[in-house]
Amino acid sequence: MFCVYDNGKPASCIGFPQLKGYGWKNNKFNTFEEAIEYANKWLGEYSGVELKLNTPIDYDGYGDTIEIREE
Repeated sequence: MFCVYDNGKPASCIGFPQLKGYGWKNNKFNTFEEAIEYANKWLGEYSGVELKLNTPIDYDGYGDTIEIREE
């Protein structure tokens, strides 16, 4: 299972309860490629950063991080 995290919290409405909409209910995926696709959608204008497994990446230059963890 590959899970997407933003600043150490699940990148979903679980970690960010203010989010609404079906598209943000799941941050867990069967493949790394699916997790990358989701992470890029999550990042919006910051998409396109090089994502590496189990490595937090500063995506905006202000210390905010995105990470895909294998769990």
